[in-house]
Amino acid sequence: MRASSHPAGHASRFVFAALLLFVGAGTAPSQQPDPLADSLARRVQAFYDWYVPIARARKDSPALFAALDQRPSSLSRRLVAAFRDDSIAWAGAPGEPSRLDFDPFTHAQDPCARYVVGTVKHAGRSAQAAIHSVCRGRRSTHPVLTAELSLELGKWVFANFTYGDGSDLLTIMRMLAR
Repeated sequence: MRASSHPAGHASRFVFAALLLFVGAGTAPSQQPDPLADSLARRVQAFYDWYVPIARARKDSPALFAALDQRPSSLSRRLVAAFRDDSIAWAGAPGEPSRLDFDPFTHAQDPCARYVVGTVKHAGRSAQAAIHSVCRGRRSTHPVLTAELSLELGKWVFANFTYGDGSDLLTIMRMLAR
């Protein structure tokens, strides 16, 4: 059997092809998986899953001391040095173990029950992970902070934290050191 050479046959194939193009143009292209972003998101989430229960339970001293004692390899050398300088400066002041008046990893005085990683972006040796709070079962609409990571000695570490008001941890620490 030969293919039909009837004009209606050509028209229906043309309409079908045009319909496929139209439908295809209306759908978003599928995003390719990004293994590095996924790996960084898991790494950051694992830190928050470990840290937040400590931050919520610890009342006698800042929870960041637990991070310094138990997970210093998760932090950049510069960040560790800034935290140590801050705690040394206030070691003699009773009841004032740190000059920071908020938790630097949650940007809160009373952390929420959970923090979750949102979008992760990376370029070269740096990355940013949006962090959302989950308070009373509700995830924040916008990130409460952004964790900045850098590749240091072959390992991704927290290098800084930026907050919704435009401030960042290292700048705050420098100002407090004056």
